[in-house]
Amino acid sequence: MPGVPLSRGCDACRRKKKKCDLAKPACSRCVRVGAHCTGSDTKRYKFLHGLKQATPRDPGPRAVTSPDPLAMVPANATTYLTGSFIQRLEMQDVRYDLTNFGPFLKLLPLRIGRNRALDASADALQTAFGRDFSRDGNNVPTMQALKKYGIALKALQEALASPTAHKHLAELLCSIYMVMLVQGWIGAPEGNTTHEQGLQCLAEMMVVEGPRDEFDIVVLSVISAPLIMSGLTDRTINLSPRYWEVMAGLAQPMMSGPELADINVKPHASFPSLHFSSISLLPRFMRRPELYHDEIQTNYRLAMHDVPRITERLASLGAARGYMDSVLSRTRRDLQGALCLALSSAIGQNHILQAYYPDDQTLPTELADLVQQMVKVAEQACKFAPLGAGFITGGLSAACASTDDPVLQKHIRSMLDRFFWAFHGDEWNKMPDWWYYRFMWIRCRLGNPKPGDDPIKAAEMTSMRLRCVQCSASHNNIELVLR
Repeated sequence: MPGVPLSRGCDACRRKKKKCDLAKPACSRCVRVGAHCTGSDTKRYKFLHGLKQATPRDPGPRAVTSPDPLAMVPANATTYLTGSFIQRLEMQDVRYDLTNFGPFLKLLPLRIGRNRALDASADALQTAFGRDFSRDGNNVPTMQALKKYGIALKALQEALASPTAHKHLAELLCSIYMVMLVQGWIGAPEGNTTHEQGLQCLAEMMVVEGPRDEFDIVVLSVISAPLIMSGLTDRTINLSPRYWEVMAGLAQPMMSGPELADINVKPHASFPSLHFSSISLLPRFMRRPELYHDEIQTNYRLAMHDVPRITERLASLGAARGYMDSVLSRTRRDLQGALCLALSSAIGQNHILQAYYPDDQTLPTELADLVQQMVKVAEQACKFAPLGAGFITGGLSAACASTDDPVLQKHIRSMLDRFFWAFHGDEWNKMPDWWYYRFMWIRCRLGNPKPGDDPIKAAEMTSMRLRCVQCSASHNNIELVLR
């Protein structure tokens, strides 16, 4: 088929456009130059988006021939699932595009058929997100979606209990991630252990085992984003120092694909506040602010420097011709996500610095400006809801907790409702109050409470585990840079 890559060479040879001899365990060129040889003798998909030709009104007489039975494509459960999953991933409308939760999802069709848990999770994902997205439509999960969610959970439990589970850590990480997305979408009960805790456990195991190929590295780096964001509001997510050490030592993998090729603007490429080394510190800042005074000041300056630069980059883009203008719409979505993350980082660290320096009059002024900018980003991103604007929840909630203006608070809460009416399993409606008490807890912890602050109430409210899958997973459209 034209346009489909036929080369089965390893990833290193394909990037350098060199002929690969497919030798195992490493090709001769990789041995010679000392490169890590992965992806040798592997089939690769390429997503092609074509235009249907209009059918002539009067085609005229033509011969009718029977299909050649020998030319018919064989079909089984695996090929049907692969086809359905690819069809769901090919959605061009940014509002309903599953790759909002991570472009790496387009690598999964190559893995379907190898692992039962991965197959069941992919089936549950494409079924759950195939229902009516319109607010006027029937926004209730179908029985089929609930049934497949249960099947995926059972398959995942069996896979985790298998003695060979350590050989399929990447597939199991992907399975838990997809089940987590489905649970957040349909609102199925989760129990005492969250899917994020499962991601954390397997990610730690993969760090110990060591990534085996480029796909493992991609999955491990992508999973870091939702774990970091979940760690802000869920104290049970606490990755080990060994994890951060290994992640900081990994090189950013080069992902290839039609989706990533369409995006010319990489937010992380020139904005230091979005680097892995900066973003990964945020949960620690919020939990133990007294230990990171200098780091918080440095990161705050980085974020305040990046916010106007990202805003300028976003303003320089032309207007998209519609939701199907995939290149420009996805670029705008990614830059809006980058701006939201930089603003969220700045808002949180501004509260910490105000607790350190209660007499500083500049910080409250800067905070008020950051809140207004967050509201503006949310108003612009509103047209990409529900799936294309998931990144806004956490930042908009923190902005709501950072203003005393009741009119602005009401406006922000109404925007949150417009963004996330479709998600049945998220607790986004509790997030503004949670962040209000988190900022109160920080002031009390640093010894500078405001009049009316209640340290006992603040500790009680912030001890509750709060999760928002839509927010944590949507930050996957920003590729975190590893050192």
